[in-house]
Parts: sequence; C-alpha cells; structure tokens
Amino acid sequence: MEKFRPAVASTWKPTNAVPAALALALIAVPAMAIAANPYDVSTRPITYEPLPLSGGQVTTLTTTSTDDGSADVGLPFPVRFFDVDYQEASVGTNGLVTFGPRSTASCTSGESHCANAYSNTAIPSTSTPNRLIAAWWDDLNCTQGAITKQVLGQAPQRELVIQWGSGCYRTSSTNVVNMQLWLREGSSNIEIRYGTAAGGSSHSASVGIMSPVPSGAVEGYRGLNCTPNCTGDQWPTNSAIVFSQGADLAVASVTAPEIAYSGMSIDVVAKVQNLGGLASQAYSLRFLVSPTPSISTGSREVGRLEGLALLQAGASFVSNATVSLPADLAPGAWYVLAEVDPDKQIPDNDRANNLRSSGPMEVGPPAPDLSVSDLRAPLQIAPGSDFSIEWTARNLGNLGGVDVPYAVVVSGSDYVGGTSRRLLEGTISVDAFSLEDVIDLVHLPADVPTGIAYVGVVIDPDLRLYELDKLNNTGISPPVRIGSTSLQVINPGLPAATLGTAWCTRLEAVGGDGIFAWSVTPGSTLPPGLALAEEPQGARAAGRPFSTLLCGHPYALGTFSFSLDVRSAGLSASGDFVLDVVPSGIPLTISTHALPAAGFGRSYTTLLGAIGGATPYSWTITTGKLPAGLGLRADGVIAGSPLEDGFFPLTVRVVDAGGQAMEQALDLIVTSPSRLTCVTGSLPARELGEPLDERLVAAGGTKPYKWTSGETQRLASAVGEVAVSLGAAPPPGLSLAADGKVTGAPTQAGLYLWTVKVADDARASESCAILFDVPVSQGMTVSTQALADAFVGSPYRAQLVASGGVGALRWSLFPGSRLPAGLVLEPSGLISGTPTLSQLDGEAARNFAFLVEVRDEGNRRGLGATSILLNAELPESSRSPASSGNTSGCGAGVGGPSLLALAGLGLRLVALRRRR
Repeated sequence: MEKFRPAVASTWKPTNAVPAALALALIAVPAMAIAANPYDVSTRPITYEPLPLSGGQVTTLTTTSTDDGSADVGLPFPVRFFDVDYQEASVGTNGLVTFGPRSTASCTSGESHCANAYSNTAIPSTSTPNRLIAAWWDDLNCTQGAITKQVLGQAPQRELVIQWGSGCYRTSSTNVVNMQLWLREGSSNIEIRYGTAAGGSSHSASVGIMSPVPSGAVEGYRGLNCTPNCTGDQWPTNSAIVFSQGADLAVASVTAPEIAYSGMSIDVVAKVQNLGGLASQAYSLRFLVSPTPSISTGSREVGRLEGLALLQAGASFVSNATVSLPADLAPGAWYVLAEVDPDKQIPDNDRANNLRSSGPMEVGPPAPDLSVSDLRAPLQIAPGSDFSIEWTARNLGNLGGVDVPYAVVVSGSDYVGGTSRRLLEGTISVDAFSLEDVIDLVHLPADVPTGIAYVGVVIDPDLRLYELDKLNNTGISPPVRIGSTSLQVINPGLPAATLGTAWCTRLEAVGGDGIFAWSVTPGSTLPPGLALAEEPQGARAAGRPFSTLLCGHPYALGTFSFSLDVRSAGLSASGDFVLDVVPSGIPLTISTHALPAAGFGRSYTTLLGAIGGATPYSWTITTGKLPAGLGLRADGVIAGSPLEDGFFPLTVRVVDAGGQAMEQALDLIVTSPSRLTCVTGSLPARELGEPLDERLVAAGGTKPYKWTSGETQRLASAVGEVAVSLGAAPPPGLSLAADGKVTGAPTQAGLYLWTVKVADDARASESCAILFDVPVSQGMTVSTQALADAFVGSPYRAQLVASGGVGALRWSLFPGSRLPAGLVLEPSGLISGTPTLSQLDGEAARNFAFLVEVRDEGNRRGLGATSILLNAELPESSRSPASSGNTSGCGAGVGGPSLLALAGLGLRLVALRRRR
C-alpha cells in the first residue's frame, strides 16, 4: 500500500532558459537567515558512466532494509558541508544522504540525519531530516547490492562516488533510477550525476541540499524547480547538477621556532587552503605575536604578505616568511598567529578558520650575539714582519656587548679557534644590532713555518660570555702564503693516480707578491689526460687572487716526470714533479641490474652505474627503447617525464676510456595514470597536400582504446580572422581510424583545434584537444594595381584580379574597410553600383581607401590595399552634348583618360603568409 505523504505546493519559478525538466535554481531559497557561505547551483550535460570507473575498487553498501533502509558510509576524507567538516555519513534507499552517523530511530522522533526517511519535504524546510543531500528523494526501493561506492585517485585529490544503480526503483512501479553523488577531497563542491531512468507521473521527488537546523534557522538550495513534486518526466537524463560554495580561505597550519629572542628575525611557515567551491581572488596574509593563541590585548603585528595569487577551489599555498620580533618583546611564552584575509576583502561567512596559531614560542632574555665578517689579510706575509688586518664585528643580538675579548690567530689549516696560535689579543664593545669596523696591526713571529696558512679572528676565545649563538664567533682569511720575497715551489710530492679515475691537486708556491702564474716548462709534457686549470675561472683576468690546479682523468699507465714553471712579481722558479698512474685492478662491470619504476607524466631521474675499467664512461642503448619523454645521456643519466605507460625492455652498453665495453639487459616499468589520460596534444604541421601518417596516444584505463572524432574548429590565426566550427569531422583532408591512426593530406589551410574522444575497454572516456597547423602557402596575391575614378550618379564597374591560388576565388572586404556608398563588392571580385553625392560632404572629390581579401578553395589568403577617387562631376570631355550630367552605359572600369591617369598610382599590396 502506498505510504501517505502530505501534498506540498511549489511556487518556485526557474530564472534561466533551459527546459523545465532541467531548470536549476540559480539562487538560494533559505527559509531563514543564511548561516554559511552560499552555494551556486548550475547544470551541465554529461555522458553518464556507471561504476566501476578506472582507478579504484567498488564497494557494495548493505542497507538495513531494501525499503526505507540506510547504511553507514565511512568517508575516506573530511567532507565540508555548510562550513562543517564531517567524517561519516549515511546513505538511504530513498535517494537521500545525510551527514553524521546513521539513525536507527524513526524520523518522526526529531532526528536530523535520518537517511531512511521516505516522505520528502520542500527544500528548504525546518522539519527533519536535514543536513542532507537529496539526489532523488522519493519513496524508492533498492535491492541489496544496488547501492555501491568507489574511491578514485590518491590523496590529497581523492573522489568519493556513491551510486544508486539499476536495482533502485520507485515503490509500486518499475520506474528505475540511475544516479551518482560525487564528493571531492579538499572541496565543498557537491555534484549529482543522472543516467537514464523510466519516466512516469508516479514519482514525487525532491532534489537539492539542506543545512542543519540550529535554533530553527535553515538554509537550502534546490537542484530542480519542481521540488518536492518532481515526476519521472522531469528526470534530468545525462545531466549533472553542481552545488558550489564560494571561496573559503582557511589557515591550515602555522609553524614557528620553539625559541626566539626579541628584536631578532624568525622564520614562519603558514599553509593556506581554499575549502570553498570557487576560486578566491588575490588575498593577504598577516603574522602576529600574541600572549594567547588568539588575537587579544597585547597582540602585535610583525609582518604581512600582500597580493598573494588567487587560490583555486581545493588548492593550498605554503608561505615561507621571515618576520622580525619587536625589540621590546618581554621574555616568556608567546604565540605566533597567521591570519588570512585580515582586512575581510573576500566574501567569507566562515571566518573562524581564517586564524591559526603555533606555539607557544619561548622568548629568551636579551643577550649579545657577536660575529666576525669581512676579514681581510695580506696575500703574503714574511715571517718576522708586521702586517695589518681589517675585519668587522657585528652584534646580531638584542643586548650590547661591552669589553668583549678577542684574539687574532694563525693556523696551518682552514680551521681556527681558541686553541689556535694567538698573535694579538684585545677587547671590543658593540651595541645591539650594530657593527664596528676594526683594523689591527699584527706581528708574525719568525718561527711561523713557511707555506700556506690562515689568519683568523676569534671573539671570546675562552668562552666566558653568554651569547645567543657561539658558532659565528670566528672569521678566517683566504689562504695566506708565508714566505720570503724569493720565489719557491712547494712540492710535497704528488699522490698516485688511478687509471681513468678523476685526480686533482693544487699547485703551491711562496714568495713574490702572492699571485702565481703556472705553466708547463718548455720541452716538458704533462701526463696524458691531465691539464692545468685556474680557479676560480676569470679571476686572473679580473686581477683577483686565484689558484692553479693540475686535474684530469689519466688514461695511460706508468711513471711520468714533468716540470712546471711559476712566475710572481717578476720572479720565476721551476719545480720537478713525478706522478705514478696505476691500474684500477677492477674489471669493467655494470652495477645497475634493475631500474626503479616510473610514473606516467611524473619527473623521473636515475643514474646507471658501472665500476672498474677506466673512467669516463659512455652509455648508449643497443636494443629496445625508452618511453617517449625519457632519454639516456652519455654520462648514464636517464631523465625526463614518461609520456607512455607499460613495460619497456632495453639493453644498455657502457664503454670505458680504454675501449672496454659491457652490456646489461634492463626493464623499465611505467605505471599507468589513475584514469584514462590523453597524451597527444598536437600533430606535426603539414603543408596543403602533404601526407600525414600519425597515431594518437593515450595512457591509463583498460586497453584497447577506441578513438572517435569530435568537433573541429579552424582558429583565428591572422588579423581579421574569426574561429569557425567545421562540425564533427576531422580537419579537412584527414581521417581518423578507431585505433587512433590519423592519415590523409590537408586540403584546407589554417590552424585547427580538433577535439577527439578516446574510450577504453572499461567504458571510461576522455576528451582530447589536439592542435594541427596547415600553414598558409606563399603565392596568393592581389594583383590589381589600380582602380578607375568613380563619379556621382554614374554607374561604376571594376573587376579585381589575383594571382596564385587553386580553384574558384572568393572576394570580400577586410573587416573595418568600406566602399563608397552605393558600391558593393561581389564574391566574384566585381565592384559595381552607382555612388551617391551625400558622402562628399560638399567636396569636389574624395578618396576612399580600403582593403580587400581573396581566398582560394584551399583557404589560402591574400590581401590588397587600393582606393577609389569619387568625383562630384564628370570631366568636360566625358559629358554628352545634350546633357553634361549624362554618362554612357559603360562602367568606370572601361579605359578612358581617368583609367590611364590612375595607371601611375602605386598601390601597396599586402600578402599575408604564415610560415611553418
């Protein structure tokens, strides 16, 4: 027996022009005050595809009953509904989803989330249930297994699909329903998709969404204008109803240091998310310190970022900011706050999530923080002499340092500290956040060994002062050469080198002015594979200090003797060197036996490895191939982003510097994308009549693929052109086979946007946009050199002529150009008519310049600039004796003095050509 339901009258009227069965509410219809961001409601056509879809397993939901039953749905991600995040929901057999745990009580008991309710209400309504999505809320039955769900994609971009399948139908009838609810991670968008369903007047359904009812207030949005009395005839077949909230910016997280000091800078990281359904406009983000986790008395702004780029729905942005704490910030616990859109420039009714805090952060007591920078010492110092150094003491702390001890030291290594040999001791005072420049005169003892040394300054060398940071108390000079004014090569002996292995040493000398230029002694030869190199490059030419290195990959075995010359300040010296090059002792072997898997379209880098032999190695592929988008460099790096999925066997070959070779068979697996994806985005350009033989490529889904042609548009590719739709066929002259093979030769020039559709074996489909360029060939030219004068009231005829092109030509005026009033240009190129007097505005003559366009059957294009001189009266020689105003029946294009006079006019011709 049919359950009783009260009749509810509906006075809603659609505001758009779609058919009544698909008319959607474009504005909210709340019963009382709006409590959340409003939703926009729209519709779009779809091709309904039932579960399963490519990318995840289907789960069957078991309801408490096939009639007025419901089942709990564990949400795989938080779903934002009317500005509240829900982790669980309930789906009912009556086409209803409510948020929160499933209620086992009768819906008449006042439960707000009874998904088993069969008596639909108007939307919005203050009665229960509420906080609901009514996909097709009616008295339905669903056999067990007819309600399913599927999770698509990977976090943080997952999608949940809930489906009422073909086992769901109107009670006491055979009117089947097929529909799906789509919810997306990180977005408040709600989408309901409808497949085919039997019509009939027995349905009486509601479609829309409705908020919870706090203290009687409710907000609701209708999906169809017929709610709550939608019949089967109003079922929106192959359509999707989308409910989208506006932007909802929220600060998701804030991180700041655990310890900080007043007056100093800290790094703050804040993550902003758009939890709404629409993109936000540009926004600002400000940072504060506060004694509490919220804005309160004592909160102080410490930084602001303005004009941050808009955020798409569901997107997030991570801001890395450096802010300065107030110098008078008291020691103790403080919180760092981040607030998005602090000036409330973006409509956002849920501002509770615009602010978030980190911490607490402990602000320590004031303390100095002394550091050494910009230390400069002579490049060469003679033992027993005096020298000066310059350096800067900086206090990065928030408390001044008074009479702080320091020491000037010397060290044989590039590490200096309190234990290094002290040359001078002193004190310095530096205010907070200040600096002091220092010049010290220092004596270098005579017993300091000759060679390379380093001069340094150490503040507080005995560690007696409390500072914020002790690691920056040391400064060190570039290498200093300790030695006399004579020039001497320092040759501690060269370490042995391994055949084919990288080897390098720094050449050292003392004396001169500390700047040394090395060269190979005439008649001497360096070991094969080695060469002199200056570091840093370009320093010598710029007059700056530099070092000379002997580096390379030795490729010959043996003991090599050679000599090097060094010059400095007009002095010269020579040194004899010996280098032993020994074999590696390891045979050439490829150490890579497996390649890491790659993801379709994702950046991929891996390095092939080899050991033994003699470096450098050179790599190639001998059999097989890498997927499109990946390449193998000679140094063994495989890099790129694969644009093919599947299994790719290949053999790699490595050759060492000595000519030894080794091969290894490898397999590369490229994982498929989560759903069917287009790969081909363009076809190679072709001239008119030039053959094309290409295959379209897709990835993901279940092979084999089936390709079909969609719409073809010829885009505007030159001034004055407009885009033209050519229908569902491929670009003129091309054909598309079901396996994706594109063949033929273009017959019409132009830039084409061709939309094709690819479907896989599991009935998933994807639309692909493909660009195809057929350049306009040269040689299409307007050859008319002049046009005859025209005379008011006299018939006029002139024929335009073009050279080049194929087939019939079509003439037209270029957009924005015009002929004298009374004249017209026919597609054949004939200009004819009788010009009128009014357009002369009282003048005796007026020149009308214009552009003409000509196209051939292959859409080649030519432009020409010309003009017609319009005269008020015929010349005396052209008037008949009977009447000076008469003309003969001949057109103005028929010879005569005027035409001959115009033959001398030089007319500029414009030929638009596009080159590939």
